[in-house]
Amino acid sequence: MPTLSPLRFAVAAGVFFANFNNALLWATYAAVTPTTAEYYACSEYIINLVALVFQIVFIPAAIPSMYAIDHLGLRPSVLVGTWGVTLGAAIRWLAVYAGGGPTVQLALLFTGQIIAAIATPFAFNAPTKVCALWFGERERLTANTIMSLSVYAGTSTALALAPFIVSQDANNISKLNFVTFAIVFVTGFSSLLVFNKPEFAPSKSAAEVKHAIPFKLGLYSIAANPQFLLIFLSYGLTIGALDSYFTLISDYVTPYGYTEADAGGLGNITILFGTVSSLILGPILDRTKAHRRVLKVLPIISLLGSIGFYLSVPFLDRRPLLYVSAALIGMGAFCITPIALELGVECTYPVAEGTSAGLLQSAGQAFAVLALLVSNALRGKLDGSLGSAMVWRIGMCAAVVLVVPFYNAKSLRMESEIQGSTVMVTGLETGVQGSLEVSSAVSSAGTRLDPRTECVGRGSHDTVMKFRKLSKNNPPTIQPDQMDLFFNLKRNPLFGDFDRINNNSKDEIENISEASAHNFNQFFSQFLGTYPTQFDVLETPKSYVVHADLPGIKKEHVDISVREGVLTVCGERASEDAKQINITPLMLERVQGRFCRSLRLPSNVDVEDVKASLELGVLSLTIAKKKADEDAVKKILL
Repeated sequence: MPTLSPLRFAVAAGVFFANFNNALLWATYAAVTPTTAEYYACSEYIINLVALVFQIVFIPAAIPSMYAIDHLGLRPSVLVGTWGVTLGAAIRWLAVYAGGGPTVQLALLFTGQIIAAIATPFAFNAPTKVCALWFGERERLTANTIMSLSVYAGTSTALALAPFIVSQDANNISKLNFVTFAIVFVTGFSSLLVFNKPEFAPSKSAAEVKHAIPFKLGLYSIAANPQFLLIFLSYGLTIGALDSYFTLISDYVTPYGYTEADAGGLGNITILFGTVSSLILGPILDRTKAHRRVLKVLPIISLLGSIGFYLSVPFLDRRPLLYVSAALIGMGAFCITPIALELGVECTYPVAEGTSAGLLQSAGQAFAVLALLVSNALRGKLDGSLGSAMVWRIGMCAAVVLVVPFYNAKSLRMESEIQGSTVMVTGLETGVQGSLEVSSAVSSAGTRLDPRTECVGRGSHDTVMKFRKLSKNNPPTIQPDQMDLFFNLKRNPLFGDFDRINNNSKDEIENISEASAHNFNQFFSQFLGTYPTQFDVLETPKSYVVHADLPGIKKEHVDISVREGVLTVCGERASEDAKQINITPLMLERVQGRFCRSLRLPSNVDVEDVKASLELGVLSLTIAKKKADEDAVKKILL
């Protein structure tokens, strides 16, 4: 029976707080982007770059961090990661005393952020290694889940703390920087509890491997593994979409009339439901080993949440649906992180855990950079809205749904522990020798098992593992996913038509897609009792012109209002035929119900001078601009 060290919880706590602090610095200004831009006298795009620099710098810094975690040990890596971030936080705070105005402070803000970003992967890539060295095989996913959730705990703290401290007053940004540094500094002392490994190994896989595979050989092995590539894409797209969601959440909602406090609340709903679902799912998967099955369901939940968010955010009266959508995003995306990290180890075993985890985390940061750059490129020129960027997020989530069904790799580490054997890598055609010393093990029936296996090179960068039974008394191989019945998609009627649709001709698939799109719109219209209307916004030298399609709606059923700079157009279209006696509807395809659409207006509009007309089903609004002298700066003499 493996011996579990009680210190494993202290080690996990040290890594938890290290990554908590990383996320706190990354998401500091996510919920207060407009106010932060005012403090530093720059655009909101520049403030978004403060978060983006974390992802950009992370990628090259991940390579030395992978080597450090696997070959220098957990303790030095986590110490570098923790106190490097603390130094970055200190520079951000002390910038207020540097003088030189907003320009100098902004430069020091980026300097501190870059230093913190360089240090981040040294702790960020550690959870999977901690699980392998300190936790038993029935604890690993739960422990990985808790340590991975530290990122979202830090993000949640930033989303809640920033609006509370700042209160839409730019002068409070320096106070926010100080509080952030204080939290990072105090919690950073938990890193002193992190040690390289326990006295006794907690699992068979941790006990049997006595020498790590050479770092370069491990990278070659992973590069030749197509199943790892699927995890790489799935994890990268998921984290990229989720990071862009948290970074831009204020920009997503404020153009439609929501406040910065609303943005922080939505982010915390996502984190709350994602955390709870992850904590529930982790222990279940540690026992059922149904990682692959669940991985194929979670992206669908995240996709549904992203679609619901996009459909509800432009409408203030759809706030409940917006909250539900935010919860679904968390429930789907959060749980993917620990599962993907564990499967990355399983499909590449016996490559060191830090290497596979580091590559996956690098994928997440790379896709986050891509997501943010494309999102900002899609920003509306008139009001800064990110409606098109939300469609881009939906596309990323949909890509994950399409990729994960193809992942079918064996869980090599689980099989090794079940059989009581291990894997030995014996080289590639390049002549690199990477043998591992292993010890014999005893099966549950008391029969000694020969732990030898062979690895055959097929090309300089292609390694194929072949497992041989060397004893007729060896127990049969148990596939970890055979333990689970509940998540078997082939027996689930929800997915019963997947293979048939997948095999259809191109024309048939296009017809299915067209019908699905129509049914999808009809479903949401019936479910919400509402339907969307399309807007065009034009600008002339003296006014802004808004056109909205309102076919079949009488002007007495249209309500137009302007409140606190937000234009809201609401209306209702009902079927008169369906209400008449002796008329039975045989087909109802025209969308009916209520709609409500809001747009944030530019600051230079004159809300007292608005003209409206409804002709041929098109609503036209002409909103005059203020005269130049109305906004002129008045100098006050002392």
